[in-house]
Amino acid sequence: MARASSIGGKVVATLLLLVFGAVMTAVGIFGGLAQLHEQARNWTAARRYVPVPAQVESAFLDSTRGKKSTTYQAKAQFSYEYQDRRYVSNRVSFSNFSDNIGDFQHRLASELRAAMDKGESVTLWLDPLDPASSVYDKSIRPAMVAFHLLFAVLFPSAGLGALYGVIYVLRDGHQKPRTTALIRTKGNGVGLMLFATLHVNSIGWTIAHPAIEQFLSGHQAPATAPLLFPLAGLAMIYFTWRRWRHPRLTGKPVLEITSTAPLRGRLLFHPNQGLQSPSRQPLVQVAIDARQVRERRVNRKLEFETVWQQRVLDRTVPRGTELLEFEAVGPHLGDKQWHLILHLDNRTTTFEIPKDLVCGESFS
Repeated sequence: MARASSIGGKVVATLLLLVFGAVMTAVGIFGGLAQLHEQARNWTAARRYVPVPAQVESAFLDSTRGKKSTTYQAKAQFSYEYQDRRYVSNRVSFSNFSDNIGDFQHRLASELRAAMDKGESVTLWLDPLDPASSVYDKSIRPAMVAFHLLFAVLFPSAGLGALYGVIYVLRDGHQKPRTTALIRTKGNGVGLMLFATLHVNSIGWTIAHPAIEQFLSGHQAPATAPLLFPLAGLAMIYFTWRRWRHPRLTGKPVLEITSTAPLRGRLLFHPNQGLQSPSRQPLVQVAIDARQVRERRVNRKLEFETVWQQRVLDRTVPRGTELLEFEAVGPHLGDKQWHLILHLDNRTTTFEIPKDLVCGESFS
């Protein structure tokens, strides 16, 4: 029954996480990425718009009262002529929704009401390829961009977090008891870099898509500013790939403890150390240090203070070595933690040996 209950709990938790992740991702896409894409498309298209005089037929500030706040939208109707034809438009700005971010909507409504009351003409911006398409204010609002950018970043992040939660639940949601003396290094940050790379590229290509589309359609040269975003995304792809690739070229080491009195072990490399490295040198210098460290907190940050250290290996080995053995004979320094530091191929790898594998009393 306990087994069935555990499986049922995992199913419920997985379904809840999947629903939550799907909702958060959808909000991020439609409330963030889609809106950023629309603003970028409008800004790119507006570069070819031309000014025309127009009369304000009506202008007012529309308000929508919600449970917690009131939002506003400037609305108006314009009439204008272009190439001996008369047109009517009601597009005030690229913002198609009411909002209460700053005084943008109030300012537009005030300007248009003043022009209407005085009988003055205003300047509309129209698309010469489609004269019926025009707008009074063609500027991009930084506050609105920041608002949609927040949606594009935070909500998909919550969706990815829910996906990680699903993986965590399916892996039993807890650390299994250690049954082997194999110790792997902590992550090198490639997961976080991949996460950031996905975000930057999803936002960057969304913003740059209208400019690229304009360029491919044979129109005037696209604006260069939107193209900087995908360039940053490509750069992050390159650096993430390098961070992922480097340990696989030099050989990703795994520490195996074979004895605790004295501390003995070996480093296993898969793939073989440096076997795939582009370096043509047949030999490589390797050094291994064993340390006993004391934990301490400095300004709320956990740090390690070395209380004893010994170099247990320092020699040249052939590139392609599969394993390196070592032995460390350290003093009894109480309940201290052991670290093993590998120096290889201009990089340093630190193994934190759990206290449940070795105890201070067992060392000579």
